[in-house]
Amino acid sequence: VFHSRDLPTYVLSPRPLSAAAMLAADKLLLTSTIRKNATELKGKELELHKTNFDAVGTQAAVLAGFAVTALVEFHVPENANQFLTGCYYVCTIITLVANLRCVSMTTCITVMGTGLALRINGHRACNPLLWVVGMGHGVDSQVHAAVL
Repeated sequence: VFHSRDLPTYVLSPRPLSAAAMLAADKLLLTSTIRKNATELKGKELELHKTNFDAVGTQAAVLAGFAVTALVEFHVPENANQFLTGCYYVCTIITLVANLRCVSMTTCITVMGTGLALRINGHRACNPLLWVVGMGHGVDSQVHAAVL
């Protein structure tokens, strides 16, 4: 059996660290703490983006449902202006396409964006402006269709 009394005395007695070694250890501790805090902050930011994308995708899906209903359930009167009827259908189809595009893009970013953001620069993977533009076009077209 090995006992501490078998060790030489210089191993048992703690050696005082030099001031430079203590400063280096403090610097290393501070650097690692800062990196840990930055990583936690990036994780919170990533979770915020994911939550926002989920909300935008849900809203776009609801608006796409309204567009489908507008295409299927709307019955055009026989004496309606053909130009306005065509504009109505074009705006409704643009609404549907834009909202479905937004739903598919937010689904992709929700599924793949987390991995991309962890592997590469998060700004490229989680740029909300790139993904919400489709929904903006859909809302705009839906308003035009409703006015017609």
